[in-house]
Amino acid sequence: MTLIVLAHHGDDDGAGELIYNQICAATGLSRSKVSMGLATLAAERIIIRKMNGRSTYRLRGYQRNRGWGKLPARGLPRRGVSARGLS
Repeated sequence: MTLIVLAHHGDDDGAGELIYNQICAATGLSRSKVSMGLATLAAERIIIRKMNGRSTYRLRGYQRNRGWGKLPARGLPRRGVSARGLS
């Protein structure tokens, strides 16, 4: 779930900046689970963490216009979080 949020908020190069509170709000996960998820994604070399300071990341091999995925859309709005506008 954490990877989906990072990918959704990354720029055209797969880089982005999100704080834990934003990831927790989007996923419904606790801070500790988000931390473990980010550590796992970094250990598996799926993301690069802290490339420009805290709360920054880059997805390795990210190509915005290549491939696609389909997810159920009801989950995020039910939690009171818009799909794009995390604040």
